[in-house]
Amino acid sequence: MTHYSPTCNKKLVVQPLRGLDAFSAPQQKRLLLIGNLVNTTLVDSINWESLQHAYGKALDAPRELANLVGENEDKRDDAVNGFLYSSAYHQGSVFSCTPSVMQCVIAIIKYEDISNLETIGAPLIRELLCFLSICAITWKFEPEIGKVAFSGRDLYSEYLNHPDEKTANYAKELLDFCCTYENS
Repeated sequence: MTHYSPTCNKKLVVQPLRGLDAFSAPQQKRLLLIGNLVNTTLVDSINWESLQHAYGKALDAPRELANLVGENEDKRDDAVNGFLYSSAYHQGSVFSCTPSVMQCVIAIIKYEDISNLETIGAPLIRELLCFLSICAITWKFEPEIGKVAFSGRDLYSEYLNHPDEKTANYAKELLDFCCTYENS
């Protein structure tokens, strides 16, 4: 399968994702694009069956990550509330899938055009930065989470002057985390 990436300005040859037929055509395109822009099919490169979230195996992660950037706002809302805030991170707890989900969220922020996407009456970027920020708090107990959150450092500064004040605040929280993490 060949896709053209406007961001990379080149054609990309992609290996199909396992279970890709479970997604709608726009979701398939977005999943493939997310994976290719990070030089691998990121979502598919993760063994979700071996990872756990609050409700068991993280087999729903690829679908929920696709829903984050999909056209259906109800599914996007469910992906934020039901997956990011209730499965990958749940009432202050993180799980073995959390670092991988964070990597995918960072890839979405970096490579997807989410500027016009909203969820729960707010810009999607706000909710994605919030998710990363609340996960980053646990880094002293879960070092891998700190490493992943720190890997997005260059992205966070892009949102310091975001017109949505809460988005800008989450970006600042993440940059403050990065300073603490780097100096620890």
